[in-house]
Amino acid sequence: MPKDKDSFTKAFAALGLNAQESLSLPAKLVASTLGISQEDENGLFILNQTNKMSDVIPAVNGAYIAFLEEFAPYDPLKFEEEKNEFSKQLISEKKENAFKDFMEDLKVKSGLKTYTFKEFRQ
Repeated sequence: MPKDKDSFTKAFAALGLNAQESLSLPAKLVASTLGISQEDENGLFILNQTNKMSDVIPAVNGAYIAFLEEFAPYDPLKFEEEKNEFSKQLISEKKENAFKDFMEDLKVKSGLKTYTFKEFRQ
């Protein structure tokens, strides 16, 4: 089992999975943002300096394994600053994905064909 961030990331890469890092946020906010059910969010709350990795946690859009890189005490001002930035980033990503999905669906429904420049010239 990986013991630090680098070995954790390498273990995921070896499995062909993507390890992503989130901002430092309270476990409760991370759980609600990722769509983790209230029953399964307990897997985030048991993480500590000796137990740094969670079991697989099912979520709305897949599953997660959480790794505690560091523990920081709660700072209400810092939390509010980072929460807003994190929310903006997440909303932006969701909008971008929704638009891409919409455009792909529109292409399929319209029968639109795309050609490369080389194909066009022939």
